Amino acid sequence: MRLRRAAALIATVTLVAGCTGSAPEGPSGALPSLGTFPRPITGDRLLVLKDDGSIVTVGPDGSAVIPVVGSRGIDVQTRQPVWSPDGHSVAWAELELDDQGTSSRVVTSAPDGSARTEFPVETGTFFLQWDPTSTRIAYLGNFKGAIGMGVARRSADGNPVATTLGAGQPFYLSWSPEGQQLLIHVGSKTLGTLDLEGKLLPLGDAPGIFQAPIWLADGRMVYATTAKDRQVLIVRDGERTKELVAFRGSIEFVASPDGRRIAYRVDDGTGPGGIDVVDVRSARSRTVTASPTSAFHWSPDGRRLLLMTMEEGEDPTTHRWRVWDGKVETPIGPTFLPSPTFWRDYVPFYGQFAQSMTLWSPDGSSFAFAGLIGERAGIWVQDLDAEDPTFVLDGGSVVAWSPEPA
Repeated sequence: MRLRRAAALIATVTLVAGCTGSAPEGPSGALPSLGTFPRPITGDRLLVLKDDGSIVTVGPDGSAVIPVVGSRGIDVQTRQPVWSPDGHSVAWAELELDDQGTSSRVVTSAPDGSARTEFPVETGTFFLQWDPTSTRIAYLGNFKGAIGMGVARRSADGNPVATTLGAGQPFYLSWSPEGQQLLIHVGSKTLGTLDLEGKLLPLGDAPGIFQAPIWLADGRMVYATTAKDRQVLIVRDGERTKELVAFRGSIEFVASPDGRRIAYRVDDGTGPGGIDVVDVRSARSRTVTASPTSAFHWSPDGRRLLLMTMEEGEDPTTHRWRVWDGKVETPIGPTFLPSPTFWRDYVPFYGQFAQSMTLWSPDGSSFAFAGLIGERAGIWVQDLDAEDPTFVLDGGSVVAWSPEPA
């Protein structure tokens, strides 16, 4: 029975990208130091999804591992743990198969696993994003042959409630600053705002080829539009729009926390391109790196841009981290293989995931990642002043650094 359940559970899960072949071997070379950090690491905790489906928090130096949820075996799949913006809660998705069929839920708890609350949902959930007020969670998941989107929150009487608000494929979203609406991009035609009752207000622009729009903290919106065979990345302020970048192909982008700069990658269908940054005020762009870049993420203070660049290696997923400081980009640490979960589920949609989690420490002096270096796989922390990363935890497949506590 358990083997049949396991096979059925695997069959019900839609993976965002394929992952084939035997277990990879790490890049060659000496194993990085497992010693102490060059200076104390600021920030509270790392939130880690482990290979066995358990979730823990751990100090950035590997100390004080605290279980959040244990492994539930082959009948329960755990996905995408994420911090609330205020750092007081965590959330994740669970997909469970029993004799009655498959069920899905969004789960929240305190960072130590206490105060567990379950929100049953109609979707096979694979993505979560807290709203800026840390009181609501938008979720995406498989739903009746498409992607369903809903919001989990507590009702007026304090009970957990989850409501499906829309469906389509693909489906991308970004919360409004006050957490009362979502900016959504659905399929090839829908671009608009959605309120918590499911009312859609179209923006009136035809979407270009991109994934996740961005609703900035100051109320402006960033997305790509198309008209007369011309695609443009724009910033919208009320009814006024400003062109930032004209492009061909598709575009992926992430905004600096202050909304002053947008990092973007234009892809022509042959593989990831390099990264450019456009200044929103002047609409002038500059090249950050010409190296093919799979994922990129601003530091919390917006001073640096983290780049996961592709490198030559025996394994096609070989990468190296680089950091751009506003003037130059510098390689940091050895080559590595990103964890299969991060590579398969996060990287192809990183512009969306970058709005929900961060690899960076709150002060921007370090970052964490899940990967294989040499023969050691798990969670690593790279200090910007260190030559090599420090190993933190065995068996971690995904990591997110906690925000600065509110």
